[in-house]
Formats: sequence, C-alpha cells, structure tokens
Amino acid sequence: MRKAAPLRRLQRTVSTEIHHGDVSEPLREEHKQILKQRELIRGAADAVGAAVPATLGRDIDRIDEFLLRRLLPHACAEEEAVYATVGKILDTPRATATMSLEHAEISRLAERLRRMRAESAPIPITEGAKDQASARQER
Repeated sequence: MRKAAPLRRLQRTVSTEIHHGDVSEPLREEHKQILKQRELIRGAADAVGAAVPATLGRDIDRIDEFLLRRLLPHACAEEEAVYATVGKILDTPRATATMSLEHAEISRLAERLRRMRAESAPIPITEGAKDQASARQER
C-alpha cells in the first residue's frame, strides 16, 4: 500500500525535528487546523431535526470529506510515525495506547456516519457520497 502524504510528511517531520529541536510544533499546528473543523461537526449535529434536509446533507458531505481526506489520514500517520517513535523512545509500545483507542473510535464513528448517510432517504446524497458508499459496499 502506498504511504499517504500525511504519513510521509509526519515521518520527515519526526526524523528531522528529533535531531534539530522541537518535534511537537508542526504537530501542534496541524492539530490546530484540524480542531477548527469541530464547529462544522457541532453545527451539523445541532441542526439535525431542524435544518433543511439539503443543507444538512451538504454539511454532512463536508464532514465526511474532512474525515475521509484529512482527519483519518492524519490519525493513521500519527499512529505509524509519531506513536511508533514515542513507543521506541519510552521503550514501551503502550505509551500511546489511549490515543490509539481514540483514533480507533474516530474511525468507527466516521464509518457509522457514512453508513447512516448512505442509508438515509430524506437527505439527498451527492454523487461523491454515492460513489464512496458504492465502493464500500463492494468490499
């Protein structure tokens, strides 16, 4: 499997920054950018049952895109590059177990959202979401 761009970027960051200083700064900056998306997710959650279905559908599509293209690849890259390095440095692979469990839960919930989105009739599904749902069903 080809390494995702976030993984390559984090691996370069970890290997470079461990030798040159603060490895946490690029990660903190990336987390700040990712955390900005919380408002989109909160807004959509608060709008369930009150928003126009098409608007809510677009918001959910944006959330799904964010999860699929940004957050989940970031979590995967952290697992493989950062957590593995931290485990080696601390001489215990369980040093980041709690954070790994958090990533697993995010992945589980993202998949649940995609399933619910594909199954919901009242909210129009965009072509991109249809293609993603079809690809998942073929697996």
